[in-house]
Amino acid sequence: QLAFELSPINYGDHRIKLKEGVDTLGENTWQTIEIEAKPLDNVIQGIDGPLAVKIDVQGAEPFVISGGEKLLSKVDFMIIEFSPYWMTRMGSNPHTIIKYISSFTQVKMADPNSFEGTTYSGDEIEAKLTEIIDNIDNYPVRCYWDLMAWNQ
Repeated sequence: QLAFELSPINYGDHRIKLKEGVDTLGENTWQTIEIEAKPLDNVIQGIDGPLAVKIDVQGAEPFVISGGEKLLSKVDFMIIEFSPYWMTRMGSNPHTIIKYISSFTQVKMADPNSFEGTTYSGDEIEAKLTEIIDNIDNYPVRCYWDLMAWNQ
């Protein structure tokens, strides 16, 4: 069982609550409910490619990757949200996403303020995301990036 915070203003912003502490947006005052959670590899089995996956779970992305290594190793196209504030608040490790996403040959990183983006190689996106983590205090709290990854 996990605590699940219910956003009072955005039904798309509910999230798992794993620890107290960081509360920049007032999340510690949100109503919580208990939910059941299982590793992705225990829920989805027997799928072969081609496979496209989107992961947008408000900071729990590293946990989904860790719990879905078998399935996610088969992915041909991935969309994933990279949200350092939410990951830090949850106690997850953003480097899990960096390691996984940099295994693709091409990654497009959408600009958080527009529909534009830049395409990087796996090595380049690893450096770019690591730079963001190392300088996270220079970004707004709600800042996140959508990453689209594929092998060419």
